[in-house]
Amino acid sequence: TTVPMPFWPWLQSHPFTGLIDAARGVSEVKWDGTMLFNGREVRSTSLPWNYVPVWLVYTTPPAVLAGAILSVGRLKDGVRGAFPVLVMWFAVLFPIVYVILRGATIYDGIRQLLFVFPPLFVVAAIGWGWCLNALPSRIQMIAACVLGLGLLEPVVFQVRNHPNQVVYFNHLIGGPSGALQRFELDYWGNCHFQAMRQAGALARQAGVPVVLSGPRWQQMMLNAPRIPQ
Repeated sequence: TTVPMPFWPWLQSHPFTGLIDAARGVSEVKWDGTMLFNGREVRSTSLPWNYVPVWLVYTTPPAVLAGAILSVGRLKDGVRGAFPVLVMWFAVLFPIVYVILRGATIYDGIRQLLFVFPPLFVVAAIGWGWCLNALPSRIQMIAACVLGLGLLEPVVFQVRNHPNQVVYFNHLIGGPSGALQRFELDYWGNCHFQAMRQAGALARQAGVPVVLSGPRWQQMMLNAPRIPQ
């Protein structure tokens, strides 16, 4: 609870029951719609049990996943070393297991469970810290370089894909191109205005107006006056 608290004002007023209440609230959301998951359409009210774990693995930077696995090494350090790791893992796993067992309605990725990412990053930091301290000095530099490159990957993605950072998928699935037609990418239509501007440029080159239509027609109507072509 203390990890996401600085970034979550509501949790500051509910420090002891906040995560449990949040997980319970998520599980009570009612929305019956279809989504693209692993190449097939599924209903939000009857998700496969691995919906959240798969999204978590594919949308988390590999360096963080590796650090989370390495954190298991701290369990060898006795109670003093194991306790913080177990506490952080509980903060990550409890909401996930809870919504799976409750059959919660989760949709549009796992945005309802974003609060598990701060403790997951803490777990990863613990794991990498343990790894760097446990390795011989000659190998520490290699491990540090691997960690640096792993942390650089999501930063480069954010810069290259601004303002569409929400479409991040890691290299375990082949990035956004590997997730295309398998998972929902820009489900809020964040890139629609960019696409409409591109269509407008094509319309100017062709010298004829272009008519666009799509499921996000409200956004298109609001953006249309800005792109008269």
